[in-house]
Amino acid sequence: MRVILHGKRSFAALRMTNGALRMTAVLACVAAPLAAQDIDDGKEALRTGKYADAISMLSKVPAADSQWLDAQRCLVQAYATIGKYDEAEATARRGTAAKGGSALWNTLGEVLLVRGKRAPAESAFVRAGAEHASDSLTAALNLAILRY
Repeated sequence: MRVILHGKRSFAALRMTNGALRMTAVLACVAAPLAAQDIDDGKEALRTGKYADAISMLSKVPAADSQWLDAQRCLVQAYATIGKYDEAEATARRGTAAKGGSALWNTLGEVLLVRGKRAPAESAFVRAGAEHASDSLTAALNLAILRY
C-alpha cells in the first residue's frame, strides 16, 4: 500500500512493507516557483509604490534563482527611489560581481550618477556597452547624456 501526501513544500510517502509501516519523508522544496512568485510580487509592489514591501520580497530571492539578477535590478531601483543610495550601490556592485552580472552595469552607473560620482558612473556605462549587456543601448544613452 502506498499513500502520497502532497504539501506545498514537501511530500511524504508511506509504504507498507512486510507488515511493517515504514515512513520515508522526502523534502522537495519548490523554491523556483515560490521565488518567481516573490519576484512578480516584488515587481508589482515596486510598480505600485510599495517600496518597503518590494525590498522585503526581492531581497528574499535566492542567488541560485535564474531571475536573481532581474530581482537585484528591481531591488536597486527600490533602494534608490527611497533614498537608500548606499544599499542601492552595494546591491548593484554585488550583482555585477555575480555570474552574468553584466546586466547590472548600467543600473550601477545610474546609481553612481545620482550620487554625484560621475567618473565611476561613466566607467560603468562604458563597461555595460563593452560587455554587450542587455541594456547597453540605455547605457550608451546615459553615457551621451553624461558627456553632454
